[in-house]
Amino acid sequence: MKARLNYIDYMKTIGIYLIVLGHMFPKPGTIFIYSFSVPLFFFISGFLFSRSETFGSFLIKNIKSLIVPYLFINVICLFVLLCFNADFSMQDSLKSLLGILIGANQGKMSVCAVTKPTCFIYTLFFLRIGLFFISSIRKVYVIAITFLCMLIAWFLNKMSLPNLAIFNCFSVAPIFILGYVCKRNINSIEKITKTKYGLLHIFLVFAILLFSSSLNGYVMCYAHNYGNNMILFYINALLGVYCLYLITTIFKYNVSCRWNQIISKGTILILGFHYLLIILFNKICHTDNLIVTMICAFLILVVFIPIIELTLKSFPWIIGKHK
Repeated sequence: MKARLNYIDYMKTIGIYLIVLGHMFPKPGTIFIYSFSVPLFFFISGFLFSRSETFGSFLIKNIKSLIVPYLFINVICLFVLLCFNADFSMQDSLKSLLGILIGANQGKMSVCAVTKPTCFIYTLFFLRIGLFFISSIRKVYVIAITFLCMLIAWFLNKMSLPNLAIFNCFSVAPIFILGYVCKRNINSIEKITKTKYGLLHIFLVFAILLFSSSLNGYVMCYAHNYGNNMILFYINALLGVYCLYLITTIFKYNVSCRWNQIISKGTILILGFHYLLIILFNKICHTDNLIVTMICAFLILVVFIPIIELTLKSFPWIIGKHK
């Protein structure tokens, strides 16, 4: 059995925390958070990618681990809205159902408002299928495909297209592929990044990211929008990933935390249902105070811990796991 990568668990936990925090409007810091929080998860997904089976078994595995949870989360929320929201009609539910099937996260045919972030699960499914095929070809072709995705992403950004999961693939594909490449060269990366000035290194990268994200402006990955400048989008995404890598490698070797592993295993559940808790928290203590908002985001993760534990024990298929 492969040793568990504690720093990846910490990166996933911090990443899902930032996504929850980023959705708790209004507050300062959203531009900074959005500059790398979503790309972070695609980088990690690429890092954890493995291709050791036939395409048939790989496809079934990814349907079980991604599409089944995606459909379950969205259908459950759709059912709840239909039962408890008087303004949500049967016609609305049919449009949302179609939106779920095609991976639309905005417009008349869209997934439920509270589960819009789950469209990234659909995007990840397409990316994994694509990487299955290109991971075995020569590096020069992989590089060419990466730049082609960037070109298509730039072109899509200039067009008024519906926000579909398939379109999102192109802007985040380079980050996903880079994660896969980094995993294959992790020993070299560890040697290069090892320094006795760790805290200074982290502070410097963080400061550059803070400044650069303000230059690029508001990023909306769900709408294949990379901000003011595509190059800055990728620079900021990599700076964010690198900064968190530097922070979390402090815990790399001996520090393992049970609650952190639970959150890491259940990020798909948090991604799907955290908006419901945000609505609840906003009714209890709606505020523009950043500190209070950060505490509320943390409490949302805490609430999910027993839910994820129960799901892992009794219904692991809901989050793409098996007993």
